[in-house]
Amino acid sequence: MNDKIKFNIKSVCEILDVWIPLKIQYSNVPGVNICIAHNGKPVYLKSFGYQNLKKKIELNKNSLFRIASHSKMFTSVGIMQLQEKGKLKIDDKVNKYLDWVKGENKVSNNKNITIRQLMSHQSGMFRDGKTHHWSNHKFPNKLKNTISEESIIFENGSTFKYSNHAYALLGAIIEKVSNQKYDDYMYESIINPLNLSSTYPDLPDEVPDDLGFGYERVIPGKLNREIFDHSKTYAYASATGFISNSADIAKFLSSLCLDTEYSVINRESKKEMIKSHGNLQIEKTEKSDMD
Repeated sequence: MNDKIKFNIKSVCEILDVWIPLKIQYSNVPGVNICIAHNGKPVYLKSFGYQNLKKKIELNKNSLFRIASHSKMFTSVGIMQLQEKGKLKIDDKVNKYLDWVKGENKVSNNKNITIRQLMSHQSGMFRDGKTHHWSNHKFPNKLKNTISEESIIFENGSTFKYSNHAYALLGAIIEKVSNQKYDDYMYESIINPLNLSSTYPDLPDEVPDDLGFGYERVIPGKLNREIFDHSKTYAYASATGFISNSADIAKFLSSLCLDTEYSVINRESKKEMIKSHGNLQIEKTEKSDMD
């Protein structure tokens, strides 16, 4: 690390030390953890605020969070690994691997959806479906019941429509192609090779002590903020289930830089992941508690 980089990091850290506490107070959030990494190694790792407001338990550098839709990055890396191994192509039809993805309506046909379209939110599928009981959808039967003619609301490849269902399907593809459970594949192919010691594909059976709670937004006139219970995400782990801490996420993101010394996918896969995948109409999506 040269002197210029050291100076820039030092300057940024000094600003964060002052700005973050003010931002927390202004935004009325319980707390945040921040990690700045250089070549995958933390150069700034600090905690501000609480992981449990009621018990006044402060955040610490090991505090865990449900990272929600950032889970999709891990799933995408898993798909690219399988392409590198020649076990699939991202332009393959999803139906090639999941023959139950075949719903059709006047808008489009699920049989035409490609893996690339799932990854880039161009499948035409709805976001979460008609039920909020997503955490009970286990592979494969419950998920199958939601993937039907009702699940497609735009023509495949015509519109950007954020979809958690799409990433649930990608998790199912990983299971089918690798012949492993999704969480086993994540541990064996991504988490363990990158030494992400505080990362879980879904909520463990024994809830970690350092796992912070989620809180609802501040509602005017309501004194107490609702606390969201810890829960598994089952078939939606590939869309929203991961739990991790800031240091592990910084290490994972560093591994996705094009010229990093360590990674679990090659440079061509990274370039494919970050390039533009079309100038599409963007559909405004509804907010989801899965994010």
